Amino acid sequence: MRMFTRVAETLNFGVAARQLGVSSAMVTRGVAALEAHLEVRLLNRTTRHVSLTDAGHAYWQGCKDLLYRLDCLESTVTSDARETTGTLKILAPEAFAASALADLIAAFNLIEPRISFDVELVERIPELITNDFDIWFTFDTQLKDSSLIYRALSPVYDVVVASPIYLAQHGTPRHPSDLESHRTLLAADSTERVWEFQFDGIPYRSSLRPALSAPSTVMVRHAAIAGLGIACLPHALVHRDLESETLKAVLPQFRVVTGQRKLQMLYASNKYMTRSVRRFIDFVTDFIRDGTSKAQHRPDDNGNVG
Repeated sequence: MRMFTRVAETLNFGVAARQLGVSSAMVTRGVAALEAHLEVRLLNRTTRHVSLTDAGHAYWQGCKDLLYRLDCLESTVTSDARETTGTLKILAPEAFAASALADLIAAFNLIEPRISFDVELVERIPELITNDFDIWFTFDTQLKDSSLIYRALSPVYDVVVASPIYLAQHGTPRHPSDLESHRTLLAADSTERVWEFQFDGIPYRSSLRPALSAPSTVMVRHAAIAGLGIACLPHALVHRDLESETLKAVLPQFRVVTGQRKLQMLYASNKYMTRSVRRFIDFVTDFIRDGTSKAQHRPDDNGNVG
């Protein structure tokens, strides 16, 4: 079953064999034996291509869940000492990883030094969620999966920023409408070229002509620091830049309401949760909700936090 699952994930017998530490011939025989046992073809094979049959896709989905539960069950029966060691697989968007995740892990490591972390940057939740992670941080609220627990951690506060050099050369906008004549910087996943604001309950919209559309908020931040234009970024990502005055808050009295979202933490059911994962989940919740992470605070009218 593990051999078939790895082939289904990689669609390559050789790659699957290397990942499992066995020969390609052993994987081929194992999958063939499984198909013979089930009396159904799970994979379509040619000399250059491997794909799942409909039956194979359905069986793969079931195998992933069964193997995940088996692995978790085995973990729960180990000793306490062993449960608080090992590696936690963390998935996170780049903006959160760059702004707060390293501080969070460092703080956790002070109380659980035997736990290590494997972090993978993932921007969006895919349509098909696999169970090869322990904790998933995301800003994406569109997809709901009944097999996962969704825990909201904190709102994401955006702030409009620019470098002192840019503002000295091009002037400082005083009203959202002024942005239409400025160079603006957008993340590539922006659905609209519009920034929305509120002031005293009154909405304002600024139509933009971006000078740069970049594939990540981290790249947009670097472009803003370089003086390329004005950016709208998560406060958690730029709060240190604002404190050091590497970046300046623009229109701080106007509250950004474009794409309001929350940081969420996703994980599997408590039923099969290891002690290490549970400890980390509880720590993250306290770390962010108790205000330990300054990056998560709401900015004031100067773009700073108290």
